[in-house]
Amino acid sequence: EVSGGYDQLFEGIVLWPRGTSCCGRFFKRLGGIPLRFVDPKKEIVFRQQQRQHLTNAMGRVGRVALVAHLLAVLADLSTFDLTDLNQANVTYLSCLSIMAILSVMQIVMTIPEACVPILYTLAAMAIMLTTRSRAAFLAGMDVVEAFGSELSTAMGLCSLSSDAILIGNFACLIVVYFVVLPARAAVSLWCVPFFPMTYLALSVPTPQADGNIARKLNLSFRILICAMVGLLGRCWIEIGERASFLRLDQVHKDLTKEKVLRAVAEHEIE
Repeated sequence: EVSGGYDQLFEGIVLWPRGTSCCGRFFKRLGGIPLRFVDPKKEIVFRQQQRQHLTNAMGRVGRVALVAHLLAVLADLSTFDLTDLNQANVTYLSCLSIMAILSVMQIVMTIPEACVPILYTLAAMAIMLTTRSRAAFLAGMDVVEAFGSELSTAMGLCSLSSDAILIGNFACLIVVYFVVLPARAAVSLWCVPFFPMTYLALSVPTPQADGNIARKLNLSFRILICAMVGLLGRCWIEIGERASFLRLDQVHKDLTKEKVLRAVAEHEIE
């Protein structure tokens, strides 16, 4: 009975891939990508509710991101001589400013759901450029020449070209996008290949970035895995939200039906 109820619940949700008759149930339990409700009217109401939730969530994320970004900028500014900035320094600080602008946009603007993936792909590109090796490459300078004042030991040179902090920031971005923001999985699907492609596009041409081509491919593959797991989690969350919506809708219908039957019964008694 429980299994039958579980399967019946998914009859109102269109999932992709649907699968064949023998494996369709497996795909449903694994968590396919929820596309829409079977009933178009329910889909319209659901999207209206999700639009407001998305606006509120983006505002909260934007505030947290802006505070965290400003703290990181203050920590970085202590390593620069603001009276003697070279081109690479200006490029680096400009990319930090882009991140601040994107955070403010989430706070002050109502961004349509279809534009949310674009905003976060721009954030991914800005994160990529907030590394000293890429800022030096864009400025046409050697990383040691551009940021040599920060070198005190051999480990300092390693930190200038390392992508460790970058990968950590990328992972945070993926978690925020797929888990915190209630953007529909169908809208977010194309971000899965785009995040690792962004890393490769801004890493392979940069000889001073972390490691050789094999290491860059390795890191991009890990970003792809993180994005796929994030999408899977978003699918499960959205399926749960849609299931809750259907349950509440059914409860409302049952209560309305009960009130009608009670009114009819009272009328017959009178």
